[in-house]
Amino acid sequence: MYGEDVLPRETGEEISLTGLGAACEMYGEEVLPGETPVVEGEVVSVSGEADGAYASEGADSWRRSWEKRMVLARAVSNQIWYIEKHDGSRYVQHNHADGTYEAYVKGSATHIIDRGRYSMVNGQYSEANFEGSHGTLQNDGTSVWIDHYAGVHGYHKYIATSDQYIGGIKVPPPPFPTGTWRGKWQTICCGCCPVDSGGDDLKLAFHENGTITGGATDPRNGSFKVSGTWSRDSVGSYKVKYTYSAPGNGNDGETAHGWVRGDRMETDWTNSSCSGKAQYDYDGVDGQEMEREI
Repeated sequence: MYGEDVLPRETGEEISLTGLGAACEMYGEEVLPGETPVVEGEVVSVSGEADGAYASEGADSWRRSWEKRMVLARAVSNQIWYIEKHDGSRYVQHNHADGTYEAYVKGSATHIIDRGRYSMVNGQYSEANFEGSHGTLQNDGTSVWIDHYAGVHGYHKYIATSDQYIGGIKVPPPPFPTGTWRGKWQTICCGCCPVDSGGDDLKLAFHENGTITGGATDPRNGSFKVSGTWSRDSVGSYKVKYTYSAPGNGNDGETAHGWVRGDRMETDWTNSSCSGKAQYDYDGVDGQEMEREI
């Protein structure tokens, strides 16, 4: 009863929901009177329809239309809500496809403040844990929210969001689009003296779920697959950790960890026979230079 956010899953068809800003995948369900059936594979945009329906046909028609699509989206996705409580408290609630929810204290990945079951019928929202719980789905053309009254716990505003959360912690967006990093590496002896050097190119994709995928090409050592993770640190840069894999290659299993700041990445690497350092500059997408800064 205290949370937020939309985490789309795979399979089904897509739908763009006003205020959510991201595609939710969905399966078809019964068609409400006067509505056009949703065809598998069809992409349905609610943004323009919602505004017009709300203005010309009234709130009840709009809520009914939006709720149907929300129910369809819930078939294979989680709806996350950012909750503002009347006393100033903030929470993140994950509403699941099976009708259950967990609410997290904002800023904590594990502190669950409440869990239970919810219902959405004709734009009317309620939660079983709270006697007298009732709420109404609302829209102003740019966002979607629920005015929820949780009995003795008072008023809560549930704001639909497309931001991704782990519990109550917001997952930051990827630092870069898929692109190429031009690099130089050095093999270090005894922890201080370079004894060899070379260069390699990395083509990496930083994904919203915190993973890294891609490949590496080294003129001397061959080609590798690259997989790993990234995360934001407290000083505005990003931590990275990844592994090179190429079965049969002597450097298979080499690992690297380090940081990304601006268009610069520096790592320490280790393989079965030696270790060293590497420095990379971001060369952009398909040779185009990066236009945004972290």
